[in-house]
Amino acid sequence: MKALYILTLALLAGCATINTEEASGLPTRQDQVILVGRFDMTPAIPQHFPNGPQQPYQNVVENRILTTFAINPSNERADFRSLMLSQNADAVPVGRTFFITVPRAQIFLNSGVYLTHVPTAYGLNGEVFLPGGLSTSFPAHTDVVYVGTVRYTRGNFYEITNVNVVDEFAATRSEIVQKFGTGTTIAKALWAHRP
Repeated sequence: MKALYILTLALLAGCATINTEEASGLPTRQDQVILVGRFDMTPAIPQHFPNGPQQPYQNVVENRILTTFAINPSNERADFRSLMLSQNADAVPVGRTFFITVPRAQIFLNSGVYLTHVPTAYGLNGEVFLPGGLSTSFPAHTDVVYVGTVRYTRGNFYEITNVNVVDEFAATRSEIVQKFGTGTTIAKALWAHRP
């Protein structure tokens, strides 16, 4: 069993293309835009990582949500393995503003996961499924698009019971200007539930 676990981690490491990078400047390409928003969970879901050396993928999952910001909607239920094997998954922070580069097109927030602990040889029992089903469209000539705060509300057994989009643009605008400068073109295009 341990050998299978090590082999699985090695295969995932070779295939994983999880984006954890935050945009540090405005895109240089005309077909890209900076997406700005936030993810919150209420009540918070604790994560448990063992003391000592960093565990496999801990830097990808600690205080982060694994999801995809895609140009195509997906109705598939995401899990840790599928996201690690996908070609366009993002690991975005929980509880603070994210800044990521995406294609200048309609963007879909597909389902994701939040891990309560890193994968172990005994399975991936710590996955909290996060529903997607949101999308945003924005003006063609903008540098940065604010999409809002996605607030996941959970039940007693970590099941997500509600998903709301909260408009915190006024508070986030100053953060955007501080990061990218006063000449930055900013649009507000809040996530909307797909029909």
